[in-house]
Amino acid sequence: MLDLLEITILAQIILETLPVSSSAHVFIAKEFFQNYATGTKMLPSKELTELLNLPTLLVVGFFFRKRIISLLKLVIQALKSWKITTRAIIITRIIGYAILINSITYAAYLLKNSFIQHSPSPHIVLLGLVASMSFIFSLKWKQDLQNSPLTLSKAILIGLAQSLSLVPGISRFGTTYVAARWLNLAPKRAFEFSFLLHAMLSVGLAVKTIALSGPFLSIITPLLTTTNLLIITPATLISYAGLSLSWKLAVQRVFWHFGAYYLIPVVLLLLNFK
Repeated sequence: MLDLLEITILAQIILETLPVSSSAHVFIAKEFFQNYATGTKMLPSKELTELLNLPTLLVVGFFFRKRIISLLKLVIQALKSWKITTRAIIITRIIGYAILINSITYAAYLLKNSFIQHSPSPHIVLLGLVASMSFIFSLKWKQDLQNSPLTLSKAILIGLAQSLSLVPGISRFGTTYVAARWLNLAPKRAFEFSFLLHAMLSVGLAVKTIALSGPFLSIITPLLTTTNLLIITPATLISYAGLSLSWKLAVQRVFWHFGAYYLIPVVLLLLNFK
């Protein structure tokens, strides 16, 4: 039977490319182990949990590899010719908006940590799960109006929406995608922008963790066991399959189907209520 550390690794890697909350699943697993299981109940450190986003970063990079290569070619051409094209201006603006959104989220994170130090209660996690389920189901009633570009005001609203994911149970990807769609970004653009935000956050967290938490090897040592490495490899492959599924449902405009999945963690959490 898997122990709590191994389940955390699986949840953190697999669920990051799906519009579901990995933190809620880890919380449910912890509750289950406390009530029923006898295996190892050690959770990974906060620093190690943040570094578990790196496999997802590799998955996202490979999935969008053609898009990334195209952007790199654009940058190289601009540097060679010393000409700034309209497309380059648009891309620069989008990256600037992404930095703004993640700055809003980080400010909310610091504010949250200033007032809330204790672990979340099952009721808060349940509330977050129900909120996420409601957000995603709302897309069932999203009418396909004329798509519009990302603007500063929309970026601020998406930043505020992403900040909601600080509540355990609320999916960061799900929330940003739903917000972008309701702000009339096209499905593909909303999807790409959500994972641009995720990639920038993952890189930022990794840099912060390595800079502030000591030697890199000392942080990842708990992962460097045969069992954990055997878990990480298939989990990364499943994560890629999950990202492909998310993309397919987004393009087909049936992303709201993911809302039905939330019934599973909600029921599991209710069963663990004492």
